[in-house]
Amino acid sequence: MIILDTNIISELMHELPDANIRQRISTQKPIHPGITTITIVEIQRGLMHLPMGKRRIRLTAGFTDFVTEAFSGRIFSFDEEAAYSYGETAAKCETSGFNTDAVDLMIAAIAKSQHAAIATRNVKDFSGCGVKIIDPWTQVE
Repeated sequence: MIILDTNIISELMHELPDANIRQRISTQKPIHPGITTITIVEIQRGLMHLPMGKRRIRLTAGFTDFVTEAFSGRIFSFDEEAAYSYGETAAKCETSGFNTDAVDLMIAAIAKSQHAAIATRNVKDFSGCGVKIIDPWTQVE
């Protein structure tokens, strides 16, 4: 399985998403890519920072519909197993001098608990987290 990082979802939400990304993600359908609740938090937070108006309303509704339609049954939460994985991964990262933020560590912990790879453009943010990383902008999976 592949968990899509926030930057992938953000790209797919553009009116004209990168054609290569759209094509590469669509070829993953048999694997059924998933997302995390952390990605929902990040996108929702960004949407709430937009000025109130038609664009914000349209994007917010579109995001909710997109998540419901595209990821039903494949939205993974930061649960107990992910919490243990987070603690282990964070300690290893700290010991090795690899700095990444808590949000990316949570996404990595969820991916590890689901035995999933992460599709992301931000390879450096996950490189020390012990998960397989796929950069759809540069790699063909």
